[in-house]
Amino acid sequence: MSIQIVPNGAEVIAIMVGDLTMATMNDYLPAFVELSLQGWNDVILDMTGVESLDTAGAGLLLALRDRLARQGLELRLNCPQPGPLLLMKQIGLDQTLTISNGPEGLHLIH
Repeated sequence: MSIQIVPNGAEVIAIMVGDLTMATMNDYLPAFVELSLQGWNDVILDMTGVESLDTAGAGLLLALRDRLARQGLELRLNCPQPGPLLLMKQIGLDQTLTISNGPEGLHLIH
């Protein structure tokens, strides 16, 4: 499990690698709190490298979304793999989170 923070203008891209599950959520939690405190306009989680997501991990995503929303910020997810995306659809996260399925969701500034 790892998370790389990439500033991108007024937003930040957090590139996640590894599972986002009950077993790993405490590893991600400090980075998620830090993301919400840095004053970015928006936070993009690049989930291309996340192979597994369970309901505890989904709950962590919702907690981050809520924390950012209280500050007037948006959480966007980019490119979840088929397994995590399926769970998101099954529990309705695709209706409450902004999810893009391609590199167009990143808008990297060079």
